[in-house]
Amino acid sequence: MSEFRKITIALEQGFKDDSVRISIGDRLVHWLDHVKTRAKIGVAHTLELTLPAGNDPVQVELPSKDVRISIEPGMGEACYWGVSVSPNGKAMYVKRSVEPFAYV
Repeated sequence: MSEFRKITIALEQGFKDDSVRISIGDRLVHWLDHVKTRAKIGVAHTLELTLPAGNDPVQVELPSKDVRISIEPGMGEACYWGVSVSPNGKAMYVKRSVEPFAYV
C-alpha cells in the first residue's frame, strides 16, 4: 500500500463568497477566497489533496462564519469527498464516493 493517498474535494452547496481554509492535521494546505457555489452545476471549487501516511483529519473551515468540519480519512476506498454548507450556514457536511461526482 502506498504511503500517500490522493483525494479530490469538491466544495459544493452553500458557499456564498466565503474564505475557505483547508488543513491536514495542523498544517494549512489551501486558503481560498471568494468561494461561491455556481447554482447551475452545484459546485464552487474542486481541488486535489495528497494525504500523508497516517490518519490526520482534514479540516475544512469558513473562518469568518466560525463553521468547520473535521473529516477522518479512514481506510476506505472513497477518494472523492463533497463538502457542503447547510442552508442556515451554521454547519457543514460531507458525502463520500468511490466514483467522481458528475457535475452537469
